[in-house]
Amino acid sequence: MSAHWFQFVGLITLILAGIFGAVAAIGVFLWRRWESGYRKAIAIGAEEEEDLPYTDAIIVVQRGGRVETFNKRAREWFGLDEYETLNLDRIVRQIRPGSRFLELCLHQDEARLSVAGRVAQAVSYRLRDGDMLISLRPLEDLPGAQERALSDAMLKAITRFGQTIVAQLDFDQTIQSILKEIASLIPSDAAEIKIYQADDELEIYRLSDDVDENQVVQAKVSQFGELYRYVQEKDDIVLARDVRALDTPWRARSVMRSYLGAPLQIGGKAIGFIEIGQMAASAYTTADLDIFRMVVGQIAAAVRNAQLYQAEQRRLVESASLARLSETAGVLDSFPDLVAHIVQIISELIHLDMIGLLLYDEYERILEAQSPFKGLSDDVVGLYRTKIENEGQLHILEDVTDLLVTDNAASDWYWQKMGLQGFAQAASIREVVIAPLRVGKNLIGFLHLSNHTDTSLKTFTAEEKRLIRVLSTQVAIVL
Repeated sequence: MSAHWFQFVGLITLILAGIFGAVAAIGVFLWRRWESGYRKAIAIGAEEEEDLPYTDAIIVVQRGGRVETFNKRAREWFGLDEYETLNLDRIVRQIRPGSRFLELCLHQDEARLSVAGRVAQAVSYRLRDGDMLISLRPLEDLPGAQERALSDAMLKAITRFGQTIVAQLDFDQTIQSILKEIASLIPSDAAEIKIYQADDELEIYRLSDDVDENQVVQAKVSQFGELYRYVQEKDDIVLARDVRALDTPWRARSVMRSYLGAPLQIGGKAIGFIEIGQMAASAYTTADLDIFRMVVGQIAAAVRNAQLYQAEQRRLVESASLARLSETAGVLDSFPDLVAHIVQIISELIHLDMIGLLLYDEYERILEAQSPFKGLSDDVVGLYRTKIENEGQLHILEDVTDLLVTDNAASDWYWQKMGLQGFAQAASIREVVIAPLRVGKNLIGFLHLSNHTDTSLKTFTAEEKRLIRVLSTQVAIVL
């Protein structure tokens, strides 16, 4: 009887423990749901109060990337009307850097961002249900925003910046890293690096405006106009809280109102410029200037190292290609094979749609293209010829001692005088270099190189011209 009694009590105890555990679990679950909802309610529901003591834009993002809800301030910041909804794609398109905001959607962190033309401090919190609550507060609303000192977090970020940009030696990857990382330190609507080339022309690099923010592109027109000239005159870092207020003519074509620009120098010699900007005025402070000053030297060193590495790699490729040109030329069975071999070697070094040879017959006074000719069919190659009809044309031909370069062959004086203007129009020849092939003083023909495969390139760079001179000398020897 006593044993049965203890078994009964034990059973009742287990049942009561199970019921208590279930009630406790349900209670914790409901509390967490209430707590999460309460925090969202504070963020979203409090916007109805007219005397709201802060101006934070609040966004709640679910784990799958869906924007669950957002407050009135966020609606105003992102330009939504009363019935429009906010999605992650729309947010990222209006935030720079967008990749940094996406990181906030995944992890608790904080960052300074450019949001729809204003600088904001962003902080993300993980709610109990796994959603992320992201608060965006205007920089001017932060205590001591104009004179705040560098925080430990910022100093760590600057250290990480230096380590990141020197991790790559490839030129494009280095530029990409600099432009991406500078935006994480100082939010910007635009960032550009300008690099001097061998002919003292500046090439402009920036991140593309496409969805892929990491792609580096060369630009023909700067978003900062010619403000770099103002930096050049000052020979120092320039902070402009409002570009329109600058007393310089170089401000005219800048689409940015706030501006930070600095010369990139190595050993006192300028190698280029770095510029960042915001569409809104007064977006940058003296704190931003301090940060910018701390990283400019690192940027210059990283760019120079990448240039040296790029030049060394280019020389290695050139040397190997020129050696291959000389070694195999003597064993080819026919002249067309030799021409094809020359065209192939040049195609590996310079990316152009038209590459070929024109040979000059001094007895017949005929200059004509040779097959195969990259970019032209054999029938069209037969039309690429001209007969020297008079002494004036002969002098023009024989006086060519260096590259003939034009950005538009169809309207070029030389092509017109040589009777090739019509062919240039028919063959759609755009930018072109004609390189003389000489053995001693004797002209044997020309190298024709035209139409960059990348149609955004409208002219030949100093580096390309240098390489073409080297190639023309080698090709003349082989022929």
